[in-house]
Amino acid sequence: MMRSYLTTGFVATLLISACSDTLVYGERTGLNIAIRTDAPQGQPLEVNTGLQRRVVGYVPPRNPEGSEAVNMLSSFNLKRTPDSNNNPLLAKVTIETSFASGKAAVSAGGNNEAVQAIFERSGVAAPAARSDQQNSAKIRDWFISEPATTNAKALEYLNFLQRFGGTFESEGADLPRVYQAVSDGKNAALNAQFITLKKL
Repeated sequence: MMRSYLTTGFVATLLISACSDTLVYGERTGLNIAIRTDAPQGQPLEVNTGLQRRVVGYVPPRNPEGSEAVNMLSSFNLKRTPDSNNNPLLAKVTIETSFASGKAAVSAGGNNEAVQAIFERSGVAAPAARSDQQNSAKIRDWFISEPATTNAKALEYLNFLQRFGGTFESEGADLPRVYQAVSDGKNAALNAQFITLKKL
């Protein structure tokens, strides 16, 4: 039943997007574990693990002539880390998936460090370009330009990041969190937007 719902949903999405150049991407990953005991065969315990993954992508041409497709990058990584006692039942399994399209895919495609950050290591930001570092410095200068309003500015910046999906520590004093967040390469695009918004 679930499979029919997914198929119906995907077909409906394709039909809706048929009138425009819409990129459609979907993925589904399932990890199953089966444990069986069979004493008569002398095998007290049998453990099976299985991974099922489905990826579907519809990539339309960039223009009516169909000369180029729109940009899309996708990656999947499965890593198994054994337990310290080599107990197969306690091994850690990590599944990482990445997806990028549009300007993000174009930027990543031309920057090896960005590709490594997105597709090889989770939670690692690509080093900031010089312009990003200049933006970070500009925001830091804005924080300390008027000491009486520093805390209010820090809270304003954190609220901005939270609203638009930025990255920052969830706990701790506002000012240290701001200095960490403003230097985080993952917030580079939002820093540029914040500077434009505040006319810094």
